Amino acid sequence: MADKYGLTDKGFVRKRLPEIQADIFDRLDKKYEEPVSRDPYSVFGVLIGIISAELDVQWQECEKVYKAMYPSSASGVQLDNAMSFTGILRPGASYTTIYPVCYGSQNTLLPKYSMIEGNNKARYELAALSTITSSNCVDITLIVPQVTVNMVYSMNIDGVTYTYTAKENDTMPSVMNELMAKVPERWSAQIVNETLVLKKSDRQYGSVFTASSTLDIIRVGTPLKFQATNYGAEEPPLYSVNKIITQIPGWESVSNESESYTGNDAESDTKARQLYSRRVFALGMTMVDTIWAALLELEGVTSARVYQNRQDIIDETGRIPHSIEAIVQGGDPIDIAKTILIKTGAGIDTFGNEKVIVLDSQGTPQEISFNRPEEIKIWAHLKITPNPEEELAGDTAQRIIKIILDTAANEILVGTDVRWQTFYGPIYKGTSGVGVIDMALSTDGMTFEAKNIVIGVRQLASFDASRISVVIDT
Repeated sequence: MADKYGLTDKGFVRKRLPEIQADIFDRLDKKYEEPVSRDPYSVFGVLIGIISAELDVQWQECEKVYKAMYPSSASGVQLDNAMSFTGILRPGASYTTIYPVCYGSQNTLLPKYSMIEGNNKARYELAALSTITSSNCVDITLIVPQVTVNMVYSMNIDGVTYTYTAKENDTMPSVMNELMAKVPERWSAQIVNETLVLKKSDRQYGSVFTASSTLDIIRVGTPLKFQATNYGAEEPPLYSVNKIITQIPGWESVSNESESYTGNDAESDTKARQLYSRRVFALGMTMVDTIWAALLELEGVTSARVYQNRQDIIDETGRIPHSIEAIVQGGDPIDIAKTILIKTGAGIDTFGNEKVIVLDSQGTPQEISFNRPEEIKIWAHLKITPNPEEELAGDTAQRIIKIILDTAANEILVGTDVRWQTFYGPIYKGTSGVGVIDMALSTDGMTFEAKNIVIGVRQLASFDASRISVVIDT
């Protein structure tokens, strides 16, 4: 019997309480050469019951220790330890990151951890010591202090100078109008209360702006990095984070005018196990797969796809020759660009509408391009016919909605078609009492059909609880 339990060629086999008790009684029978009482209320029964219970606990602990060696069965810290043997670390909880525009006087210094607050009372702290400065701005307010014939007024934006020389009969408004006409693309300008206000269309990445001594900068808007004070997902609507908690002289206002990068709670054991094999596989991948795996490890990235064009001509999707295209949902653009730069082979170009300049290992600026997926909203309508042989839980509809959201998050990535059969297995597995499922999908919320939805390579199917309805047919 000894070889049936413990470490065997089939793994660890735990001896359970009934077998423990039976073995001890058998040993006693053999020792006394006659059967002893197995009545649980007899002296032997009580003693063996107590001893067996303790031994059962030890067997359970041995089984846990055995399972703790393998990522497929370990949990908690043991799972982290098991994954670490292959150099894989579980991503921890992360903070939501935003880049609000901080408005104020030129060269106003903001200490690290300066705090702001959104309309939903969520608070955010400045990630590092920062300065409101025209060297990193998306908003500039200028005045023309005086106008003199032949006086030169100039602005330099990202290394390009725009100049106007005053003529006879020029006034402050006319000089401002002339300067306003010279503003480059991706910038707009208007005269407000005798000031010239310049605004960059991209509200996250600042430009370097300088002005001649004939112009005065009276207000600057600089995008700065703030992180939520609590872990997890925060998705503040645009312009909703506008309250300054830490009052600093010269800091006038704040407003989140670009997208946020949503944080995450700590990765669950289930999620860690699901992603473990992919992370191990990434250690020996080709370039494209390595970039893809590395992008998915970034904070805030929820989905990604990487394609390549090996040809000497533009391919059918518009990718330039010998380039890779990363399509990334979520995540900080700078982190994404750095990852692509590090993982991309020499001589390979990058393709996409999002362009970020980062420094390589030698300090040389490199422009990295990638794309954001177009989100395709998906509506789902389900009609559930109960199984008469099982009890249907009262919260079945809510469970099904959660299952659909979880399944979509794990299995429907960038460029993945929505196949309605994908959800059937998880629904049957995660609920009881469900007999027949009739599911229809829609991309407009009006026309529903029981068929797959084709998603383009630069698109991502987007699911939300508000767009999922579940009806129980009674």
